[in-house]
Amino acid sequence: MAANFVVPAFVIRGAEDFTTLTSLARAFIKTIRAPAKTFITMERAAHFAVFMKSGAFLDQLVSRVLPLVG
Repeated sequence: MAANFVVPAFVIRGAEDFTTLTSLARAFIKTIRAPAKTFITMERAAHFAVFMKSGAFLDQLVSRVLPLVG
């Protein structure tokens, strides 16, 4: 059974993340139900993309999440 979210869902992962398999992360976002859902891969980042590429991570939040805040 798919999970239902009442808020948008985002998976932001590093392209070099060897902790969480890309296939599993993509499968997760495909199976959930949400008003909006997005799979984002950050280049030159690994599992802790939020720390390794904090500026680029923030850019993703501002460009993709902020517009949905109302």
